Amino acid sequence: WIYNYGYLMSIVCTFAFAAFTLPVGDVGDRLGVGFTLNLTVVATFYLMQDKLPTCSYYTALEQHMVVCIGFTMFVMVINCLAAVIGEGIIEKFERAIVTSLMLFWVGYHTYMKIRVNAMLNDRIPRLAGHSVSKASKPL
Repeated sequence: WIYNYGYLMSIVCTFAFAAFTLPVGDVGDRLGVGFTLNLTVVATFYLMQDKLPTCSYYTALEQHMVVCIGFTMFVMVINCLAAVIGEGIIEKFERAIVTSLMLFWVGYHTYMKIRVNAMLNDRIPRLAGHSVSKASKPL
């Protein structure tokens, strides 16, 4: 699951940074990139939910998918700002915005890598909100 959905969605969402390679004034093209990526992530999220067993809480993978959806939506909002507050202002701050987003994205994935490794080594429960102890496992 981690490789088929988690890593794949991380890579797809990372492509959201491609929108920043387009000129600030090309809001339509930037939004085109964002909407395409967002729809891809949302469609994959629903496909993934059909294959996972149902439970009353979000698993770590589902939480990751929600973060991916939020990230692509946030990038789209940033790309809309040029039309709302002006291209000149966005051009001044775009480098700082992109750098901040990259730091967030790398930090988030570092956190998730540590969390997944801990889950795989049974140091924390595999599912959020669900406690599993070695003594309580069925025979």
